[in-house]
Amino acid sequence: MDAINFLKKDQDWSSLPADAKDALVSVIHKGQNRPGLENFLAELKKETFDKYDAVTIGEAYGLKPSELKRLLGKHGYFSMIFDFSYMNIDMKDGDEWFRGQNDWTVSELRQLIFDSQKGIKSADGWFANVLENHDQPRVLSKLIKKAKNRTPTAAKALAMMYFFLPGDPFIYQGQEIGMKNFTRNNINEFNDISFLNNYQLALDEGFTTKEALKYVNLKSRDNARTPMQWNDSDNARFTTGKPWLPLGNDRKGINVADELKDPNSVLNFYQQMIKLRQSSKFKALMINGDLNEITEENNQVIAYEMIYENHCITVLVNLSDNKALLTKTYSGMLALSNKNDVELNKQTRVRSLSAYQAVVLYN
Repeated sequence: MDAINFLKKDQDWSSLPADAKDALVSVIHKGQNRPGLENFLAELKKETFDKYDAVTIGEAYGLKPSELKRLLGKHGYFSMIFDFSYMNIDMKDGDEWFRGQNDWTVSELRQLIFDSQKGIKSADGWFANVLENHDQPRVLSKLIKKAKNRTPTAAKALAMMYFFLPGDPFIYQGQEIGMKNFTRNNINEFNDISFLNNYQLALDEGFTTKEALKYVNLKSRDNARTPMQWNDSDNARFTTGKPWLPLGNDRKGINVADELKDPNSVLNFYQQMIKLRQSSKFKALMINGDLNEITEENNQVIAYEMIYENHCITVLVNLSDNKALLTKTYSGMLALSNKNDVELNKQTRVRSLSAYQAVVLYN
């Protein structure tokens, strides 16, 4: 249920001080997470969800991990909540994009992901893990800072980073083929109302049109709203008509038809991960396993373990363009790798990771 924590609006119509140079104030102050929201959600649950054996998922933008217990758990309103606490790490201000990009680090991202997991677990909820959605730019463009490094290998590393965390991984259309942002050079090429608002705010704040276009291009929601790229034809086989947005200019090679034929494609890698999660070795670990955060690892590496009974999987992901020396040697059966030149299902010792290398070990 989209934007469900905006369901309740204050109706006192009181004035608030302006929060920008346009003399206006954001609606979130009167419409996000407002007192009385729970009354509406309780009625919604009673009259709908409770009548069915249904899995329910709420989108609740702006909640801190510590606040998730308001909506989750035995006495909450949803089975799962999308937690976006780590989704805006790339921007200085998640609402005012023109403030520029944040110089974030991998260790900061790692901690935000782990904090999200702790918040959901403490709320007695189930995890809805996500990298992309209709309100975010493409993760490959967002989390891989240099354009030259936005490769299939990096796309697979990002996928492995979240795919084996506790809970269910959600895949947004186009993510599974490694789609990237589509930079637009003219304001008339955008449909996203948030983009248009941010563009105007940037101009009001004194930015040039070139500066405003640059910053909001990075965060525009239209990046993830271009048509799905089924093949490399003019309209990517999405429609015979005129699509609501121009298609991305990276259709050659980044489309379903081509990737289905390539055993090393991002699409086939996602299918490989799904099969691994559903395998007899991994299934119980994915459902019942406990997360062990590995926080004392190389600052360029996101590492964690899933442990259940006598078995464990270890996930190691290097999110940098440099070789990462690990703090210790990890050993186990190599269950998955985003590199094509390795042999799976063999006992392996891992002491370092090459640029954007990721592995899953099983013990």
